[in-house]
Amino acid sequence: MDVPRPLFDWPLEQLAEHAEQHARNPAVLARIQAELGHRPGSRALLLARRIERRLALDAPARTAGHELRAALLEIDLLRRNLAEADLRIEELERTAPPLVSSHGRVFLTANAPEWFIHEARRAFRRHHHPDRHTDPAERRRAEVAFKRAEHIFATLLPAAED
Repeated sequence: MDVPRPLFDWPLEQLAEHAEQHARNPAVLARIQAELGHRPGSRALLLARRIERRLALDAPARTAGHELRAALLEIDLLRRNLAEADLRIEELERTAPPLVSSHGRVFLTANAPEWFIHEARRAFRRHHHPDRHTDPAERRRAEVAFKRAEHIFATLLPAAED
């Protein structure tokens, strides 16, 4: 007869989240680890190892040797977390969009002539003016967009002539 597996239907992401929520509960972590023993794949194995390290860290350290091993495991865990964070930061830096200039925020190029900036400002004012909208939610959104655009145009055109 098969052993009941209450976490059978849970996806790996949910198991990982549950393990994080109950990181200090060895009974829950042991159940999750037992379920992961039935799962194929490297992601399940990685999560099982992470839970195993967590259980080893939380095990009672009665002797100096146990305390030392627990400290070494924690150091190893922290180093791996730091390395993973560094990799994520590098990836985000590589994939991050370039910073948008003030011109780009109002859909203009940096070499737009002054008369064109004035016309774009007039168009933004017409389109985003709060009095143009009747719905209160749209009015609030339009007011925020209007104020942002006015601030940006004020930086683009230092002498506000309009």
